[in-house]
Amino acid sequence: MELFGGMAGVTKVCIRRRLKTGINVDRECGFDMVKMDQCEKIMDYIDRHKPFLITMGPPCTSFGSWSHTNRRKRRATWEAGRVIGEALANFAAAVAMKQLSCGRDFLIENPCGSEIFKLASFEKLWKTGQVCKVHIPQCAL
Repeated sequence: MELFGGMAGVTKVCIRRRLKTGINVDRECGFDMVKMDQCEKIMDYIDRHKPFLITMGPPCTSFGSWSHTNRRKRRATWEAGRVIGEALANFAAAVAMKQLSCGRDFLIENPCGSEIFKLASFEKLWKTGQVCKVHIPQCAL
């Protein structure tokens, strides 16, 4: 299953390798994870289908290195984006906690140094002792 999967790149690779896949949940596919009822439907799907692995790529726009510039130069715009970004990031963390509590796996992709990993919901994940960080220099791939 992909959460914030964009055009479902991970799902496409899995299908080519004849792996079982779940749905791709993304705005591109008609999901709006800022809306609580949509989040509840996604959590229900996870409860019903029990995906072994959920890959997540929550938007890093308001958390990445360029966001510091926007924070200084366009504060109101940055704040509006940050509210949405935090809601989406916190949902990703809630999905990760659900996976952990059920003995299943997750993967969250965001740039190294992203402020997303400093949010209270992510700090809670780190404190479980069941989560590790892996840094991959994607530009080198």
